[in-house]
Amino acid sequence: MSVAQAAQGGVLRWALRFGVGAGVLCALWLLVLQFTGNNPFGPKRLLAQFTVPIAVVASQWALRRGLRPEKPGVGRSLAVGGLTAVLAALIAASSLYSLGQSAGPVALERNRAELQEIARAERDYFIKQGGGEAAYQQRLQQLEQLTMTDLAQNDFSKILLLGLMFALPAGVFFRE
Repeated sequence: MSVAQAAQGGVLRWALRFGVGAGVLCALWLLVLQFTGNNPFGPKRLLAQFTVPIAVVASQWALRRGLRPEKPGVGRSLAVGGLTAVLAALIAASSLYSLGQSAGPVALERNRAELQEIARAERDYFIKQGGGEAAYQQRLQQLEQLTMTDLAQNDFSKILLLGLMFALPAGVFFRE
């Protein structure tokens, strides 16, 4: 087996380990919130998303350490970080969607009510920021039409962007 083949296997191996691990941690956090009576679709779910940047950087570090004395280079380092972020985002978003489907429409309605309450509490600030009354009313309408697919897509994009924001600088740092 050549060094290049071993490095490619390392990229996939470390991305799978850390990406699946971070995604499963996000899913477990949702279950903890659900079983403790908290809203798993509300703002508390964001706490688990901080595991993704840690997993991205850790996967890049593990690749670098595993390839010693050879250096992984920018390409492999970015590949393992990006793949870790994609896997974690995919697992976290699909677990959110699955939990939403199994919890039923009552849980989604409870989440809508919480989000509308937050929006009403921030009304003055929203209008002051230049949104205006029409934009505020439009925001309330959007919250009324919120679906589980919207929440899952939002989770996927936020987790992916957060992971990639850390993958780029860490990939450059761990290239050597």
